[in-house]
Amino acid sequence: MSERPPCLTVCGFGLRVAPLPERPFRLLHSGAALVLECERSEGWRSVSIAPTNDELLSDLGKLRAALADCASVELGPSERSWRIETAAYRVPLPAGWTLHATGEQSASPLFELHGADDASLSVRTSRRMPSIEAFQGTDHVFRDIGQLERGGFIEFEHAEASRTWLYRHEQFHRGTTPYAVTLKAPVEQAHAYLPTLALLVEQLELPTGTR
Repeated sequence: MSERPPCLTVCGFGLRVAPLPERPFRLLHSGAALVLECERSEGWRSVSIAPTNDELLSDLGKLRAALADCASVELGPSERSWRIETAAYRVPLPAGWTLHATGEQSASPLFELHGADDASLSVRTSRRMPSIEAFQGTDHVFRDIGQLERGGFIEFEHAEASRTWLYRHEQFHRGTTPYAVTLKAPVEQAHAYLPTLALLVEQLELPTGTR
């Protein structure tokens, strides 16, 4: 029986990195470097990659050995940026954000991006566009709804742990498939993360071969 393909990969600079099933995994895009962290029995292991093709290719064996029990590393696209790829879409991995993934094939969402101020971003897809009520969590208070050129949005607020959080859900289609990208951030700082939300929505692409 053939192995199932990875549900999540990070590609760029000549590499394709995929967490092994059921292995908690973090990726920090910190400017010039990509820092990979995976959980092992003895704790978290960290490996740093500088985005220089020649160095990546020459150190591929060492990188595979360092991540052997938590991630697979293969040759990948040579584009000069990092992107997150799943079976349903591909999006940029924005600088300054950390990708958190459990490695579970059925996780929804497959990953979250964590930024400063405890802000987070996630991407979901479904067979049909969810109703407005489907986005409203327990004790979430309606804030705003509207339409942008890139798609519709709906916002809620939620008070938790002495802070008030903004939940902004942007809905749109690529082809016939509906997507929703969600930003969670403290209300006072939420405006600082709207450009990254817009980046994910505007640059979300269908996987190669399905466009």
